Amino acid sequence: VSQSRYYPPLKLFETEIQDLILRGLEPICQKIEVEENSAFLHVRRGDCHQNLWLYYLTPIDYFKRCVQKLLNNNSNKKPVSRIYILSDEFDWVKSQDFFKNPIFTLYENDNELESFALMTKCTAGAICGASTFSWWGAFLGAYKAGASVFIPKDWIKMKVYNLFPPTWIVEDTEPLTTLQSKWLCINLDERTDRLRDMVKHMEDLEIDFERFSAIKNSNGALGYMDSQLAYRDWE
Repeated sequence: VSQSRYYPPLKLFETEIQDLILRGLEPICQKIEVEENSAFLHVRRGDCHQNLWLYYLTPIDYFKRCVQKLLNNNSNKKPVSRIYILSDEFDWVKSQDFFKNPIFTLYENDNELESFALMTKCTAGAICGASTFSWWGAFLGAYKAGASVFIPKDWIKMKVYNLFPPTWIVEDTEPLTTLQSKWLCINLDERTDRLRDMVKHMEDLEIDFERFSAIKNSNGALGYMDSQLAYRDWE
């Protein structure tokens, strides 16, 4: 088993490995209570900041799409009632309005074994971060139970082979580290509603941007090209 070729070596002994690890976790799992039909969502960010040459920062839109698909999955025997969030950077999690939805419960626990045990008990679904920690949590919980498991396409900045079981859902995402360092946002002065939405979206994605007042053509239509040329001259 390696970081670039993870799942295939486990495939032949999948059930035996799952049962062995779960037996070892049993004393801890007995102390962990989770709501029935629960899923988990894992946000990994802490160590990624210092190692952007190797790791991606998974944007909020990835989690939004996964949650929507998980909740709308008609193949689930019962609807997901609770999504537990685990993270190494809860300050960021708490800053996202999306995670304030009552379906989420923040599981803030410095004990990694207890956090791991909780993931294995969430058998209604798993939304993994780019992390082997949540990989194993999903492998021992939601995947073993036959529920949906989501993983980000942008896993690590190195060549990888067959990291996941074939039923796992690879969700495409635009990683923060590949976005332009600074964006130009052209906006009409009177459209304060769109400006508010634009600012919120850019801040959620942690994009450095600059707003420039849009120019109207003589017919009242927005002049994109004129606005861009005016910005270039002004800059």
